[in-house]
Amino acid sequence: MNKIYQLLFTFDSNLSSKRSRIWLAIAIAFSLLYSFIILRKAFDDPYTARDDARQHVFWMRRFLDRELFPNDLIADYFQSVAPLGYKLVYAIPAQLKIDPLFFSKILPGILGLITIYYSFAVTIELLPIPFAGFVSALLLNQNLWLQNTLVSGTPKAFAIPLLLAFLYYFLKQSLLGISLSIILCGLFYPSLIFICSGLLVVQLLQFKNGFLGLEKQNKRAILFHVSGLFVAFIVLLPFAISCSQYAPIITVDLARKLPDFAVGGRSFFFNNENPWNFWFNGSRSGIRLASALTPPLTYSAFFLPLLVKFSHVFTLSKEISSKTKVLWQLILAALMMLLIAHLL
Repeated sequence: MNKIYQLLFTFDSNLSSKRSRIWLAIAIAFSLLYSFIILRKAFDDPYTARDDARQHVFWMRRFLDRELFPNDLIADYFQSVAPLGYKLVYAIPAQLKIDPLFFSKILPGILGLITIYYSFAVTIELLPIPFAGFVSALLLNQNLWLQNTLVSGTPKAFAIPLLLAFLYYFLKQSLLGISLSIILCGLFYPSLIFICSGLLVVQLLQFKNGFLGLEKQNKRAILFHVSGLFVAFIVLLPFAISCSQYAPIITVDLARKLPDFAVGGRSFFFNNENPWNFWFNGSRSGIRLASALTPPLTYSAFFLPLLVKFSHVFTLSKEISSKTKVLWQLILAALMMLLIAHLL
């Protein structure tokens, strides 16, 4: 039992240590297994494609043949809104005559490995036990491969690995790391920058005597947050001043009249009859709580405050880092952005 306890619960915050490498390798093995199970169906037929890939990937055949889809407004539109980094990821293999649709089936496996690495690394920062990093990565693996975000090979497939990379460098207080993460967000999934910026703001500010002000930190910490926000501002600036060749976004009044946004529509948004689904499970309007809490074992995360409260019983909880405050700060930042989006 002592050997088993040492295997599972030995403290080690060093990612390059032998124990960490072993548990990380096991997590990667599971990621490869899950990707094989899911993606083998994608290769059963050369014309199999995820729903979103039929929107965001099909036009990339132009990288192989510039004459494809002449005068096609849909192809032109999706090409115009595709982030620059996302285009390059597909354009470079296309120079080697690799079909974009084929590459979209390989890409999720690569992104899955990056995700698992940063998931493991973030967990080690919060609880320096390699086995905990493995469990965290395993649950995230199941969550990602049971849904259509990662496997789509579209810009949103980059969201989770980029967010985890940002969180890791945020916890390590690496200005270079978070700056590169924010720049990559701008290249692949620009809206994620708002979440990163929100987290920087939430940790920088605090309420004291009813007033909002800077948290008592040293100048280096304040410089870290302000510099990160400045990088985010610079990356978002081109999006703010650019003009689209297409019409403005659809107004709320017009959207309410279109069947596309009604119940059963392709972009189903309005659901006045069920506020819970609108705010918590709506794929367009809410936080998709049911998707976030997949598989069901993920619900065990709600017991974390209880474990900390009774640390004399759950002794390992004493080793949880104070950095875990980033969890509720991240949730707060995300909810702030959700409400701001609805207001706008």
